[in-house]
Amino acid sequence: MLAACGQESTDSTTAKKQESSSNIQETTGKSDINHSSPSEISEEYLRSLPANKESDFEYHLGKTADEICIVAYKGSRDIVVIPDKIDGKPVTEVGGVVFANSSEVRAVFFPESVAYLTGAGVFVNNQVIEIVIAEGVKELSDGTFSNCSVKQILLGDKVEKLGLFSIGYCASLEKLVVLSDPVIVNMETSKAFLMACPNLTITGLSGSKLEQYAKEKGIPFIAK
Repeated sequence: MLAACGQESTDSTTAKKQESSSNIQETTGKSDINHSSPSEISEEYLRSLPANKESDFEYHLGKTADEICIVAYKGSRDIVVIPDKIDGKPVTEVGGVVFANSSEVRAVFFPESVAYLTGAGVFVNNQVIEIVIAEGVKELSDGTFSNCSVKQILLGDKVEKLGLFSIGYCASLEKLVVLSDPVIVNMETSKAFLMACPNLTITGLSGSKLEQYAKEKGIPFIAK
């Protein structure tokens, strides 16, 4: 049986694919190139890079048999660009502790196909990650960005739900962009969301629930 996405897959059902470079280019539309990382990684630079090759990831089927869920990163690039397709199927979910306890990864780009970040501790206990772009994401589960060292999180206009502990205890977090009006789980009864993020400024929609929450928490908010 396939392991549920959001858990590390250790049995033989975890697909560990080794693709030729021609297949990688066909799947991603871009070749995998080793880049010398700049001292600072800008949003523009991250968006310009090609996707990693499929063999950099462990993955299995996602919510349906026509989708892929990535559960582990085993590549060597310090700037990771998730491919939008693997085995010809869209990558719609990233789960488990994919980038946890990493001292090398400095930036991650999720394509618009990735709608769900479902692992508790996707980025937990890592070294400083300068920027994460995930503009196709609809839902962050509890713990996705908890106890991590990400500096910038750009989520875009598709977010529908933010888990209670989805972002919190991130002393390095300086910038969060959410250009939608998502539900914040248990917003009225708990203030755990964005707890212990002392350097944070949020950019979001004027009049949104996130703006209301930021005001209650005393977090600087830039209305769009």
